[in-house]
Amino acid sequence: MDLDLAPHPKLIGAIAVLLEQDSTPDSSIILGRIAFSKEIDKQLNALISKRIQTGDTSPLTDQEINAVKSAVKSKVKDAIKSDQSFFGLLTRDQDDIIGFVYKVFAHPPDPPQPDISFQYFDFPEITSGSDNRFVLSGRLSLGPVPTPPVDRCATQRAALKAKTDQIHALETRITSLQTQLQHASPSQKAFIVQEITATGDLLTQAEAELPALQAALDACESRPHPGGVITGTTVGVGRDNR
Repeated sequence: MDLDLAPHPKLIGAIAVLLEQDSTPDSSIILGRIAFSKEIDKQLNALISKRIQTGDTSPLTDQEINAVKSAVKSKVKDAIKSDQSFFGLLTRDQDDIIGFVYKVFAHPPDPPQPDISFQYFDFPEITSGSDNRFVLSGRLSLGPVPTPPVDRCATQRAALKAKTDQIHALETRITSLQTQLQHASPSQKAFIVQEITATGDLLTQAEAELPALQAALDACESRPHPGGVITGTTVGVGRDNR
């Protein structure tokens, strides 16, 4: 969709899939929904890119629509099958796809209508068999998407956190080795002491590198950052000297 509001959004689309709930597990349906979202996004982006490259602004063709539907349906079915055993696929009454519908809002609309704006709408009717008819309704609302804050000090913060995580991991390893040492046989103790010493050397080196990383983060946070927002918290570490 194009939500350029100068002066009007140009194209907005809505898609709906109607299923009959039978015995497909909820976990399978969740995987199918994830696959649907990813594949419909992929197919629509590919279709739009192709039309932009060729300058094609004509209405969507049945061939284009069916190609998208086929690709999405295949991905969704594969995702749902992946969550079930062969026996389950044979014995369960799987949910049935009743229909797939879409609606496009364009500016300028044809025939001429008010600008694209907040509105309730109906999708095209879905028919199933000779007697079943369904109409899905929706609501369209427009508004700017808030820009998430940008952490201008993300690199320095990540480096500091990685170092503190390393220090905590080394401290945990030393504690574990010390516990093993208390219950080790005489032949094992020399090796464990060697490991404690080597891990202690790594810990000393990591702690020596920590002040520089903290200083880099402090310096970054103290600088003005036009157009950006500094987020996150300062990371600290304490050593248990045993």
